[in-house]
Amino acid sequence: MRRINTLAAFVILLSVSAAAAQQVKLEAIIKRVNDDFVTLIDVRQARLLKLIDPVTGTDNDVAMRLVERKLELAEVSRAAPREITAQALQAKRREWEATLGGANVAQLLQRAGMSDEQLEAWLRDDLRIRAYGDQVFGAESVPTRAQMLAYYEAHIADYKKDGVTQDFDVVAPLIRRTFQDVRRAELVKAWAETLVRRADVR
Repeated sequence: MRRINTLAAFVILLSVSAAAAQQVKLEAIIKRVNDDFVTLIDVRQARLLKLIDPVTGTDNDVAMRLVERKLELAEVSRAAPREITAQALQAKRREWEATLGGANVAQLLQRAGMSDEQLEAWLRDDLRIRAYGDQVFGAESVPTRAQMLAYYEAHIADYKKDGVTQDFDVVAPLIRRTFQDVRRAELVKAWAETLVRRADVR
């Protein structure tokens, strides 16, 4: 009888443990997107390593940005983008490291539970998304002279040097780049929102 009771208790313990493990796994999933998902670990890695912009906001906000990124990558893969060069990847890594404020990269990766290979794969995907955005939205981002003049007048305080406002023609190249970056970011954001609406996101 004692043996039967012990066996029964062991079975119950296994059942409880399995249920607890399943509960932990379910709670770790923040968002489901089509046949994929975003976990709490994904969110924490993105925050700690500053892998997305912005990293502020709630876990749900960060998770939604990760959902958008997954959908963007799916679209990019269907478009068969060009390969990312080693030089471009190195430049992207330097750009990313500059956001860390001199933090020890190896220690951060260890804390985040991400390998150096996984980091480089992430950065490579970032470049693939950027290249796709340039290809699709580049032409739409180019401003007219009238748009640049309007931007200059609206932000004229930003174009002072030693207290003197610089002439439009002097700062026009800078305005063009700034305008293009802002406009492209708006177009990419609208594209990502469209992808989310078309997907099964829960």
